Amino acid sequence: ALCRGVYDGTRLMWFQYLTKTLRILDIEQSKMIVQEVVSDNEIPLGSKSVVTSDGRLFLTGGVDHTDRYLNTLMEYNFQTNRLEYCHPMKHPRALHTAIFAPDKCIYVIGGRFREENVGRDIAYCEKYNLLTEKWETIENLPRGLHATSAAIYQSKNCLPNAFLIHCFNGSAGKNVFVYNNNFSKDLPAYEWSKLNVRVPEKLSNT
Repeated sequence: ALCRGVYDGTRLMWFQYLTKTLRILDIEQSKMIVQEVVSDNEIPLGSKSVVTSDGRLFLTGGVDHTDRYLNTLMEYNFQTNRLEYCHPMKHPRALHTAIFAPDKCIYVIGGRFREENVGRDIAYCEKYNLLTEKWETIENLPRGLHATSAAIYQSKNCLPNAFLIHCFNGSAGKNVFVYNNNFSKDLPAYEWSKLNVRVPEKLSNT
């Protein structure tokens, strides 16, 4: 099984679950590079990778070989070929969504967690500031979601900290949820809202 790939403008990169393998596809050269990552542990099942605008590659959360949900944040070091631990998330999770935003933060959204041997969707959201290297809790989703996709919307003339995060697909079904990061006057600021639109059936089942 593979993590969902992330694209930095020239390369498509993805980790392979339950191995120590990173695959890098150079789009311009049509060349595949397979790296065996130097790590004490295999890539966690249900973890989520995210790439920043300057090409830094991170791996978040997942479930390890003992079936334990993780709150880990690791950065891949391209020079040493190692996954290096950063400050952990506040909430362990797997099958979550992670996306890099214009405010230089990694946003981690929803996912799955198990309590008292019962797995459930979670609504917890948080962001990691790459400048301060600290996690901050943000508004929860209206309901628990897992395996969703996310997209950033920002106008050309906006300030870096003014944008929308759209969350859709996966367990969201046909629904679209949006986080207003000081962008729209028509939506509550720094909160999630459910939009009055519906994702087409063919997209909602992907």
